[in-house]
Amino acid sequence: MITSISTIEHQDWVVSGGKDKRVFAYDLDRMASTWQALLHSPVMTVSQVPFDPHLILARVAAPSNQFTVFDIRSSTKAVLSFGYDLAPHTSSTGALSPTTMGRYYRGDHCDKVYAFPDYENGVKLWDLRNVRTTLSNRDLKKQHLNGLARSKVVQTMFRGRGELDLLEMAHFSRLSIRG
Repeated sequence: MITSISTIEHQDWVVSGGKDKRVFAYDLDRMASTWQALLHSPVMTVSQVPFDPHLILARVAAPSNQFTVFDIRSSTKAVLSFGYDLAPHTSSTGALSPTTMGRYYRGDHCDKVYAFPDYENGVKLWDLRNVRTTLSNRDLKKQHLNGLARSKVVQTMFRGRGELDLLEMAHFSRLSIRG
């Protein structure tokens, strides 16, 4: 089952991801699959990385390393993997189960920065040139923007370079992140 599809700018291509843990790139002119990769967990979303038209970001349902970047010109090995650890939760049977982010959560790119809702009422920001740690603070120097929202954040959207919109479970917020 396909869970996400996205266009590739400057080419007549689309990429898709699905519950079968695969990401495909399709050449629409040739009507053929031209590239594919197998990930470790079901793929929830795929998107093009804006600063390089050959890079795609796939988000998987996993308790850590949720994000993988691929260069569709080359092999199926990831050029970058990153994410954050989600604490296990107690299931309905009382057992400790891994926590994953479902398909309704959406992140967004602005230049080389990627924003994604964390599991609480905040947002994580990564500089895709160096994803060993998340960025921090409203000037993009802090690791974790927590306590920003009134309820759980489910989607982030950049509004230009200076504002980040947060779609929450029950509210909408706008955050000035620069100057």
